Amino acid sequence: MFGFGKGKFIKSVYEKINFFVDKAGVPNETDTLKQIKKEWTMNSAEEWDPKHTWQLLVSEQIHEVAYELRDDLYSRFKDEPNQAAIVAISQLIVDLADAGKIPSLKNEQPDMYNSLSLLWDMCGHLATDPSHEQFYAHAVIVPRGGNPFEEK
Repeated sequence: MFGFGKGKFIKSVYEKINFFVDKAGVPNETDTLKQIKKEWTMNSAEEWDPKHTWQLLVSEQIHEVAYELRDDLYSRFKDEPNQAAIVAISQLIVDLADAGKIPSLKNEQPDMYNSLSLLWDMCGHLATDPSHEQFYAHAVIVPRGGNPFEEK
């Protein structure tokens, strides 16, 4: 059973994910979002909600990972939602990398590729910078092939 404490925890993790997406420099507006808005306007009688930014679309993908991992995240990081958020961010990237999907994103979805690359750079910084390393080095998950954004 996912009790009140765990529910409050996962909500806090979602907030930290949103924070890290912003701090990594993921833009609020992209060409992809402009196209989505254009298609929405053409196909819907409703106005586009301005709260639905590119950052939110990226964050929601990571929220899904955090939700899937919620029990493990709670058991390992119940007092550290920042670290749990970094696990979820890096896990999404690992899942895509290990499935071989990162290279195709570069051409097919460049805005998502660029956003994930920014997040990966931030994870790397947090895991290796002496002022953050003790808190985040164990939270960053690395794909089998190493840096998935490194040109090979």
